[in-house]
Amino acid sequence: MSRQTVDEIEKFYDNVTDPYVEAWDGNLHMGYWESATANPSIVEATERLTGEVIGRLRVAPGDRVLDVGCGIGKPALRLARERGVNVTGVSISEQQIGVAKASARAVPLPADVEFQTADAMDLPFPDSSFDAVLCLEALHHMPDRPKALREIARVVRPGGSVVVADFALRGPVPERHRELVDRFAVACNLVTLTTIDDYAREFAEAGLDVIEIGDVSANVQPSMAQHAQAVRAARDRLGPIVGGDRLDQMVDLTERYAALPQFGYVVLAGSGRETPGDGTG
Repeated sequence: MSRQTVDEIEKFYDNVTDPYVEAWDGNLHMGYWESATANPSIVEATERLTGEVIGRLRVAPGDRVLDVGCGIGKPALRLARERGVNVTGVSISEQQIGVAKASARAVPLPADVEFQTADAMDLPFPDSSFDAVLCLEALHHMPDRPKALREIARVVRPGGSVVVADFALRGPVPERHRELVDRFAVACNLVTLTTIDDYAREFAEAGLDVIEIGDVSANVQPSMAQHAQAVRAARDRLGPIVGGDRLDQMVDLTERYAALPQFGYVVLAGSGRETPGDGTG
């Protein structure tokens, strides 16, 4: 990732972390609705999505797990608490890492949890360092997502569990909606936005065996309206930071993008291979 891109994403997260934490109670990702008629709170919905991700990790107490794009550490702390694993969380945001470290010090945990700044496209760990890797809504920021996936494949041990959850598209976008999707991606820092099929292909080509392609688009889609409402409610705090006009644009684009049939969200579960990067299997 270029230094300019890293700086831009770091600045974005530094700016919006505090208001988003307040609105989403510490989770910086979308929520999960069991059905179209379900009516969970934002807190419940975001925790359910966390559960969907960490529930797919094949780990045992004492295992080492890497959380790529850990935010302020809430999923990592939950994973350590519920599964008894040792977690290392990484983010490019110094502010987020500071909050995560403080959160880890504030609660007793049955396992070791540590947080550090790092670039997902150049992870500072030896090969096969971890028994499992999770990445929750972070890879869409990567201008070279395949490189980040190759880094994940490199640091997970052969046979180790990998779970990635992220925005995707359920199918090709018609030309009449292309401008809307492109504008939404720019406004919300979705640097890499492709179809679910392309995402799964990149996952496999990086050297990871695909076990499950979970299309949870319908379960996550209600989050978009909730997200827009939360941002709108926080306009007084976010406006001076992000810019009032840009904030209004983000809300409008989020609501319009969520209504597209191509809106998608995928949870990919897989494992490391004996020979990462060979693109087979």
